Amino acid sequence: MGDVIAIGPLLIRTGWMIWFVAGVGGYLFWRAVWTDSSEQRRAIEQLFIDGVWIYILVWKLSPAIADPSLLWRNPLGVLYLPGGSKGVLWGMAASAVMIIFRTYSRNISWHVVANSFIAVYLGAHFIYYLFERQYGKLMGHSSLFFSPSDLFISIAALRIGHVVADWAKEAD
Repeated sequence: MGDVIAIGPLLIRTGWMIWFVAGVGGYLFWRAVWTDSSEQRRAIEQLFIDGVWIYILVWKLSPAIADPSLLWRNPLGVLYLPGGSKGVLWGMAASAVMIIFRTYSRNISWHVVANSFIAVYLGAHFIYYLFERQYGKLMGHSSLFFSPSDLFISIAALRIGHVVADWAKEAD
């Protein structure tokens, strides 16, 4: 069981932990490059938080949405069944619709929202590729060593993030 971490009876997939750490890293990178007012920052943070909650809710409930008979055949199945790839797509779509609607209704600048999402994505992408070794074998016996292509992709993602952040500062 190398792909799960057991904490008592709770099993946590390492892939989910990597996504969580990458999301936190993306958020921290966005906070580091943020230059606008704190009111806009709070509004965009709320968009991020609401988008993540909508995504998780739709993803988790997607088995019941796809097959409503699951609710009376196996009601607890809604709690322990993962959403699957359809749930991921439905969650992303619902989250995107909610973010677009709230951005429009709250009169938040699309430019600021787009730059924020780019910064979060690039920061998260950097952290994700530090943990996921897709392009080569591990160089050593420790998890601290990564293949050269992973490090290159991570450094390139970080550099692109800095360029985008500088571009956003100049545009405003």
